[in-house]
Amino acid sequence: MSNNNINNTIYDISTVQQVLINSPLEGIKMLPLNSTILVKASEWEKCLERINVLCSTKWNKKHKYSGKGLVFGETKKCHRAGQYITNRQLRLAQKDMKACSCTAALKIIQHLDNPNVVTFCQTRAHVNHVPGDWDEVRTLPLPSEAIKIIEDQLKSGSSCRSTRISVLRQIDS
Repeated sequence: MSNNNINNTIYDISTVQQVLINSPLEGIKMLPLNSTILVKASEWEKCLERINVLCSTKWNKKHKYSGKGLVFGETKKCHRAGQYITNRQLRLAQKDMKACSCTAALKIIQHLDNPNVVTFCQTRAHVNHVPGDWDEVRTLPLPSEAIKIIEDQLKSGSSCRSTRISVLRQIDS
């Protein structure tokens, strides 16, 4: 990662959004490409979750590696990586697949010489889709806040139909 831009600020869950840049879509952020971002080691997973929400992305674990000088390292791939090829005939009623051959990659590394910091670096850009686009929403998991609202309403005795209508109204507002 020595060829990348390195920002020496160490971010945490409350400040990580400051390093993100605006995407072409209003209200959606994105990680700067080939820039190393430092986050507190104790909060790196929460920071990644926050980045996922702000950027409308999801990163799936793909490859772990270790070596001299590393506490851990992994490369994550975009949740739309890969390609699905069906053996069946085309069915018009079937929904589109989320796999679209996206090659976006995120490197996450923690070095032994600085164990209090974890680095993030998006090394490849998203291709064949635009994170945050309306068509993308169906490929992402529900936010934990939405799941909590649904659980609370169902536990309080609301019907599935009224819960669905209520949640959709809250999302639209």
